[in-house]
Amino acid sequence: MTPRLDRRAFLLAAGAVTLTGCSGSSDSTLSSPPSPRPTPTSAQVRAPTRAQWHRLARRVQGSLDISRALDELEPDPPLFPADRRAAVEEAEAWGEREFQPIPRRIFRWGMAHNPDLRHYALGTVGKLPAPSATGTLMLPALRWFAHVSRASDDYTREGIERLPGLLDHVDELIAAGTIGRAGQPNAADFQIACTIAILRLFADIKPELDGRPGTKLAKTLFPKDVAGLPPFLPEEWLRPIRH
Repeated sequence: MTPRLDRRAFLLAAGAVTLTGCSGSSDSTLSSPPSPRPTPTSAQVRAPTRAQWHRLARRVQGSLDISRALDELEPDPPLFPADRRAAVEEAEAWGEREFQPIPRRIFRWGMAHNPDLRHYALGTVGKLPAPSATGTLMLPALRWFAHVSRASDDYTREGIERLPGLLDHVDELIAAGTIGRAGQPNAADFQIACTIAILRLFADIKPELDGRPGTKLAKTLFPKDVAGLPPFLPEEWLRPIRH
C-alpha cells in the first residue's frame, strides 16, 4: 500500500520555521544556528511517495500556501473543513500574522543580545567549535537577523506583554470549536499549536503556558519533548505575564 503523506511532518516544517524565519514572511531570512524544534513521534511520520515529492516540488513558500498545497495534494480528511472553512482560514491567518512572529523575535533578540544564549545555541545545539568565539564572529549577522524580524527591545518586550492575550484568544478558538477538536486537526490547529510548542522551549515563557487548553493541543499534536532554551529574558520584561 502506498504510504499516505503525513501532514504533521510537513506542517511542522512549515510552522517550526518560527525560530529560523523561512516562512516566506517579510522577515524570511534564514537564521543561524538551527534551533531545537518539537517533532512528531515516529509513528506519526510516514515518508511521502516520489510522486508526492514531485507534486510539492513547485515553489510553495509560507505556511498558508503550504497548507493549501497539502490540502490539494491530499484532500481527505480536509485541512479546511467545509462546515467551518471561513473560521479556520481566519484563525490560521491570525496565527501566521499575529502569533507566529512572537517566538521568532524573542529568539533572535536573545541571539543578538545574550552571549550565554549564543554559547548554548551554537555549542550545545549547533555543535559548532569554540562557540563563544564563533558567536562573536557571527554577531553582526545575528544583529541583522534581529533587525529584519523587528526584534528590537521595544517590539520584543511588547510581544511578551501581548502573550497572555494571544494565548487567551487561542483558548477562545478551542472553546468555539474552530480548533482543538479531538481527532480532527485542521490547518489552524497546526499553525497555532506549533507556535505554542515552540514557545514551550523558552524556559522564561514555559510556566505561563501550563494548564492552558492551547498547551494541551500543542502537546497532542507535537508530543515529543526536545531540549529547551535556558532563561535569557530580562526579568522586568516578564513581570507583566507572571501570575
